[in-house]
Amino acid sequence: CYTVSVKIKGFYFTGFNFILTFKEVIMIKLPVNFQPLITSRETEAFVFSILTAKNHLQLPFLLSRYISLFAYDSEDYGAALAFNNNYEDYYFWQCGKLSLMPLHIPNYAVYPGITVQLAREMLDDERYILGIWNEQYIKSRPAYNLKCKTANFMLYGYDGQGFYSLAPQADGLGGFTVTYEEFEKALFIKESGMNMFWGAALANAELGFEIAHVRKDLKDFVEGSRLNNDGCAFGYKSIEYVAVDMEKRGEPCSAMELKCIWEYTRLMRMRTEYMINLGKPLSAQEKRAGEIEKEALRLSEPSIISDCGYLIREVKKIAEQERILAEELLDVLEKEHTII
Repeated sequence: CYTVSVKIKGFYFTGFNFILTFKEVIMIKLPVNFQPLITSRETEAFVFSILTAKNHLQLPFLLSRYISLFAYDSEDYGAALAFNNNYEDYYFWQCGKLSLMPLHIPNYAVYPGITVQLAREMLDDERYILGIWNEQYIKSRPAYNLKCKTANFMLYGYDGQGFYSLAPQADGLGGFTVTYEEFEKALFIKESGMNMFWGAALANAELGFEIAHVRKDLKDFVEGSRLNNDGCAFGYKSIEYVAVDMEKRGEPCSAMELKCIWEYTRLMRMRTEYMINLGKPLSAQEKRAGEIEKEALRLSEPSIISDCGYLIREVKKIAEQERILAEELLDVLEKEHTII
């Protein structure tokens, strides 16, 4: 992670004659974490990348979220997993963790250069750019020149040629550049009729681990409660749904879904450890959470992926183990809450 702000002015002299030529080159890069705890899902990766760019002071807040999970049917490949946070509190602006400055311009009102100018001004104010674009117009994206593909994006800087962006890849977040021309084209989304993005910055640095939020989300996870109208399975049942979908299709799910399952179990283990540090009696659950995480990590091994039947059984097993773990965590937290 890093932050760079460079302004270079060139002055030139010839002999005894003073000749001044002025040229200003600006490069701005806000700090980002290219190895956040979630990289399997775009919006979650962006939030973690922003809030853990400099240090882990905001990690307690993040650990009290990212429990609510649901599954849906992807257009590109079978069952997919998603976190419910953006349905409940879009980029955490309602709870006040992030400040969002919206920019929504109807397509008919956009003129050349305006979105680039406004995005640069937000970055100058140390606001990250979060938004939605069409990757069909971004040369460095797989969908370039193929078909319309709307996707979430994040910008963290710019220079004289274009913006700096990043996206999930196999080993973390990968950086790439987007020219100003590409950016303007990609923002023009016919279906929404809008060019839209938000300038995001940390607002409430003091908002930390919220135990009440953890209790609520653990309860939803254990019960498989419906969280929104877009999912087809919720809570622990969403992990089961990935296994059931593999059974129907007779082939392994995508590598990113397996990675998402592992990242979810890792967060549950870290969450349990943090609650132990708060004085919660969860030593047995901490050990079990670590074992589940190790099993989830193994799901991506070639020997397991090549055996679809075994992979299906393991995913179902992890779903049930996570349900039991969440139930035990909830039981401890509910008893303490009742006593208080």
